[in-house]
Amino acid sequence: MVGVVAVSLLGLTPIASDFDTSGVSVLFAVAMSSPRQGWAVGSFERNQGGQTAGIVWADEGGRWAEEGRWPWDLNGVAALPDGQAWAVGDSGHILHEIAGTGPR
Repeated sequence: MVGVVAVSLLGLTPIASDFDTSGVSVLFAVAMSSPRQGWAVGSFERNQGGQTAGIVWADEGGRWAEEGRWPWDLNGVAALPDGQAWAVGDSGHILHEIAGTGPR
C-alpha cells in the first residue's frame, strides 16, 4: 500500500490530518493564486470496492479542506490572481471556479 504524505510548502498548513480515511487520496497537481489561496487536484480511491473519484482540495486563508468529488480523475489545475481556477480531468472534463463559488 502506498501512503500519501502532505508536505508543508512555503509555510502552508499540511492537509494530511483532514484526509478521508475510507480511502486513499493522491494529489496530482497544485496551483496557488496567492500565498493563502490555492487548489490541489487528484484522485480518491475507496478502500472498499475500489471506486475512484476526482478530488479537489482548496486552501482558503491557510486552511485546506476538501472542496468536492467528481466521477472522473482530475489531472491538472491552474489558478489566476483574481481567484479563478481551472482544473482538467479525464475524458476532457473541465472545472472552473470563480472567486469562491466552488468548482463547476
